Amino acid sequence: MEHLDIIPPRSLDIPGEIPERDLILMFPHTYLAYREIIGCCHDPHHPLYPYYGGRGVRIEDRWLESFTAFLEQVGPAPTDLQGRH
Repeated sequence: MEHLDIIPPRSLDIPGEIPERDLILMFPHTYLAYREIIGCCHDPHHPLYPYYGGRGVRIEDRWLESFTAFLEQVGPAPTDLQGRH
């Protein structure tokens, strides 16, 4: 399987002194999306796993280890989507 390095244009430069727990509180909807992505790709009990993880889709190791790394590369969820699920 080919690995693609795609960096979206909304990437952030987050100062290292902000604890991850504070970033989760600052970007709660982005964190929920982050956890959902991990579930879809890595949790065999997740209802969407057969479509993602079951087909070999995986999350970058840096993202699995750190919400901060995910947020830096992907950026926050668009503000017009905040609160909508």
